[in-house]
Amino acid sequence: MKKRILIIIGIIIVLFLAFKIVLPKTIAINQLEPVNIQNLQVKIQNTGNYDNVVQVELDILPNKGSGKFNPYKDFAMVADGKKLKLHALNDKKVIAKKYQVTGNADSLWIIDYEYNERPTDLKFQIIDRKLFGNRVYEYNMETHYLN
Repeated sequence: MKKRILIIIGIIIVLFLAFKIVLPKTIAINQLEPVNIQNLQVKIQNTGNYDNVVQVELDILPNKGSGKFNPYKDFAMVADGKKLKLHALNDKKVIAKKYQVTGNADSLWIIDYEYNERPTDLKFQIIDRKLFGNRVYEYNMETHYLN
């Protein structure tokens, strides 16, 4: 009987630890606060909007030599709990899945997200993908200036 109870308690502890490790951790950040993800340093430079599009200017620099990012997996814009569609990257509507960052020459990246209805809650997320659970750095954006 004691052995069963110990096994059940052990399973509960293992499940708790597994969920704690695998579930994403959300960390609030401020504008201009640098974030390190996958050999890159990312900093939000500016935000804006035009014609139902929210724009985020990012400074993306490699920590060592060069680094790669995927705009679909490494960044997200969440409006009222729903992810917005990626509209353009550096004013180009055709968006690749991987981009190489080599240094200061190509450090400014402009990401556009399209929205249909004016959101009341808007968050830009920088996602640090890890083997055992992602870290999500979240920047709360002002919505009063949106069209």
